[in-house]
Amino acid sequence: GSSTFELEASLGGSVCWVRALSYLEGVTIKNETPKTPEFLRALGALCGRTQLALDGFDAEGFHWTWDWDMKCVPQVVRSKLHHLTAERRLLAERLCNGYAEALSEERVLKLPHSVLHADLNDTNLLFQSDGSDAPALVG
Repeated sequence: GSSTFELEASLGGSVCWVRALSYLEGVTIKNETPKTPEFLRALGALCGRTQLALDGFDAEGFHWTWDWDMKCVPQVVRSKLHHLTAERRLLAERLCNGYAEALSEERVLKLPHSVLHADLNDTNLLFQSDGSDAPALVG
């Protein structure tokens, strides 16, 4: 069902729109929080399981590009050169040309590619502490 619905108030008969949300309990782990080896091993294992689960997965919605796509670096850099000083522009153009040469379209087509979670890290996952050194992942 929809998360947005109409609700008639009991006083005055006016109608309000309400959005019902659910959430998972847990906390994120801040970057500055020291990480134990056990925690890092558990997080690494999660990353590995996630990537294995995505291996071979494909869907029409995953075929798109954006500025952070490594195949688009030369075009993106060139589109922003006007923001640079002349000296920096020359350096950026030189690096951009070298990148385009090293990562030609022919070479890119030969590289393995897959769906992946590009931002899987401890600061955007939810954990619950059970008192151990490796908090349990909840979401």
